[in-house]
Amino acid sequence: WHRATRRAVEPPPMCDVISLLGVRTASVGGESRVASAVAIHDVMVERAPALAEALYQPIERIWEGGEGVIALPIWAYTPDGKFTTQLSPSYIENAQYVNGVRRLEPDEIEAIDLVEEIGLEIGHEFVQQPGQLTFLNNHQVYHGRGNWSVTDEEVAGSWGGSGRLLFRRSE
Repeated sequence: WHRATRRAVEPPPMCDVISLLGVRTASVGGESRVASAVAIHDVMVERAPALAEALYQPIERIWEGGEGVIALPIWAYTPDGKFTTQLSPSYIENAQYVNGVRRLEPDEIEAIDLVEEIGLEIGHEFVQQPGQLTFLNNHQVYHGRGNWSVTDEEVAGSWGGSGRLLFRRSE
């Protein structure tokens, strides 16, 4: 099914690599999560092919560093045949508040939720330790983090020497 409907797209400029540097861990929580987008795709094609198909269609989202809203598929192939993805659920959700943006269909919402569900099943969770440096291919790997407890210093607005501190850089 997906061979007939997949099409090459020229993705807009976005970062290729995310780097994360752990400086301090949280006292509770703050785990990082990573999952192969290709593996999630393949599991979804097996479990729910119609929902997988929905993610090859353009979906509007707020575009980071761009002008307003852009519509592009979550899953696509570059002109030279490489799988690429861009999924930031908060950008898609925020676009729903913009006048003139097409409202998501129920199957699109279900498909996006299933991506996260599968990612939690097959992904890897870890605590980014102080000094640990992680590089991720932003076109092939989904990443996120869990909630963490903030310290009294953080609540007071003083970042001092305690609490989770992680530097992120996109190139």
